[in-house]
Amino acid sequence: MKNIQPKILSFLFLIFICFSACEGPEGPQGIKGDTGETGAIGPQGATGAAGQQGPQGEQGPQGEQGPQGEQGPQGEPGTPAQVIYSDWITVKKTDWTFIPAGTYPFLTPAKPGRYVDILSSNFTSSVVNNGIVLVYAKFCQNSWMPDEITALPFDMYYDAGTWDYLFHTMDTGLLRLYILHKGTRPAPDNQIISLCDNQFRYVIIPGVIPGGRLNPEVDYSNYEETMKYFNIPL
Repeated sequence: MKNIQPKILSFLFLIFICFSACEGPEGPQGIKGDTGETGAIGPQGATGAAGQQGPQGEQGPQGEQGPQGEQGPQGEPGTPAQVIYSDWITVKKTDWTFIPAGTYPFLTPAKPGRYVDILSSNFTSSVVNNGIVLVYAKFCQNSWMPDEITALPFDMYYDAGTWDYLFHTMDTGLLRLYILHKGTRPAPDNQIISLCDNQFRYVIIPGVIPGGRLNPEVDYSNYEETMKYFNIPL
């Protein structure tokens, strides 16, 4: 029995070697089977933390200008400013103060003149510094323009080379009217306008509206047009 067992083991070992030596080459891959059914979708995972903001990109080029829009409707006309006006003020020929010749060097030849002050509390410092004052003159019957109304400043021509220049200035509390002779009529008294009683009237436009301006469509040298615009009785 002891001699039989080693023989059996040797026999089995020989059979194993024979089978190993007799193994053939690997066969070709088989045909791929059909895809199985898709499994059910799993539950959604938790939202991850927000990432850091990236750097700002470069500004793109400016686009082309668009077409011009349609013109808007015209605005409503503005209302005239609240003005202060006087009645006609008579200035007698004796009210004028004489100005000696040579007082105004710019007059050539040197000629005399006259002035008169119209006192009124309407001429405040605000009016003087920011307001506008319109002055109109109505000439007497004995003048070269009887009953004519004109705005100041004004040149009154009489004959060749002879005329009077009317203008006004103002200060706090007063309006000053001037007549300066600018022609060649001989002395002593050549201010024809001051030889009769004339009338003057003023219209004060206070400068209380920032950025305000006069209506460019109104001719303020035209007395009747100005009075109508400001609703002032003639």
